[in-house]
Amino acid sequence: DPHLSIEALEILTKEMGVSAQLVVIGGGPLSEKLKSNSAHLPVSFTGYIANVELIADIFSVADLSLAPGPLETFCLSALESLSSGTPVVANSRSAVGEFLGEKSTNPCGATASDSYEFAVKIKAILEGKSLRKAARAKALEFTWEKTMNNLLTLHNTSRVEVAQAA
Repeated sequence: DPHLSIEALEILTKEMGVSAQLVVIGGGPLSEKLKSNSAHLPVSFTGYIANVELIADIFSVADLSLAPGPLETFCLSALESLSSGTPVVANSRSAVGEFLGEKSTNPCGATASDSYEFAVKIKAILEGKSLRKAARAKALEFTWEKTMNNLLTLHNTSRVEVAQAA
């Protein structure tokens, strides 16, 4: 829900007194509504960006990245953010939290279920120690080679289990 990001920004800036700016990369059917709902807030909309190096540059200078969608499974943009060393706050209903390690000793982000909790987690990351090193280390766990090897191992293991069950 992209509205979560806008609502969290409003809570951060108006209720919590945090100086923050939101940059929304990309576009879609909700763009105009998001723009009108956030006209009174420090939000910039880039629209579609074809230059992947520019997107990587934006991620690398950001303090954190948001993944507010509740239906995300792998969320490539969250992984791209982590690879730039940028922590992520994601919707707790999505699968993104599975690779953020929020409850581990070395988290690289956090999850939240509503706009207020998003604001609280964002503020904690902004005020806390840097999670950049942990974010980058986590992203390195998801190279194409490692991901394919894990997938092949899972496939081969499940084939053996099915064969044994038969």
